[in-house]
Amino acid sequence: MTNQTKGAEKPMTDAAEVQDRADRAASALALLFARRPELRGIHAPADLAEDALRWCA
Repeated sequence: MTNQTKGAEKPMTDAAEVQDRADRAASALALLFARRPELRGIHAPADLAEDALRWCA
């Protein structure tokens, strides 16, 4: 089997693509909380991600 999942037409993503997608999602989440602070405290995983961003920045 090559670099494809069985039955899928799209090749598996590499680590750089996965990291890029995670970075874009975290950036978008930080931007959302900056624009809409009233959303804090509504979704615990999003709050956790925001805290992680703050501590890593």
